[in-house]
Amino acid sequence: MSGHEPKPILTDDERDDYDLSENVEWVPTGDIGEDRLAWQTAARRALQDVQDQRIEVLISRRDLERLKSRAAKEGVPYQALIKSILHDYVEE
Repeated sequence: MSGHEPKPILTDDERDDYDLSENVEWVPTGDIGEDRLAWQTAARRALQDVQDQRIEVLISRRDLERLKSRAAKEGVPYQALIKSILHDYVEE
C-alpha cells in the first residue's frame, strides 16, 4: 500500500462539472443571496414552530396549482409557502 487514498469514481456529468470548475470555465447563474435568505427564513420558521397543529383547509384546485407553481419558483415546498403566508398575515 502506498498510503494514498483511491481517487473517487465520477460519472461523466460529475467529471464535466469538475473539469469546468477546475479550468475556471464555471459560470455562476446569478446571485443566490435572495434564495439563500428565503431558505434560511423557511428553515428558521420550521425549527421555531415545534408545536405545530395540523389543520385541514379546502381551497380551489386553481389556487393550489398556483401556490405549487409559486413555491417551485421560490424553491420551497408548497406547504411551507402556505405556512409562511399565514404566519406573515397573522404577524402583521
